[in-house]
Amino acid sequence: MADPPREDVTQLLQRLNAGESSANDGLMDAVYDQLRAMAHSHMNREFGRGQPGATLQPTALVNETYLKLIKQRQQYDSRGQFFAIATKLMIRVLLDYQRQRKAAKRGGG
Repeated sequence: MADPPREDVTQLLQRLNAGESSANDGLMDAVYDQLRAMAHSHMNREFGRGQPGATLQPTALVNETYLKLIKQRQQYDSRGQFFAIATKLMIRVLLDYQRQRKAAKRGGG
């Protein structure tokens, strides 16, 4: 059976921009798979495949990134802009994670 059609991301962003908080769940459903693929790709690039010690999971990275996207409450004009900002935030989350790991190795807090 085919997946039900998803609402266009740009339309969901427009609804969210208009203040419809109900569009939030639809947006997460519409972008989750692509964000997860992005997270997997960025993590492989950052940590290498199967590198020991990398405890951050792609799902956690997606959730953290999505929370930051929504928390910003920025107006997103299009799907492309949304994913460009998501990429920047995802990389920022990964860099913060790396800094924390390195600080912990040095005995820092």
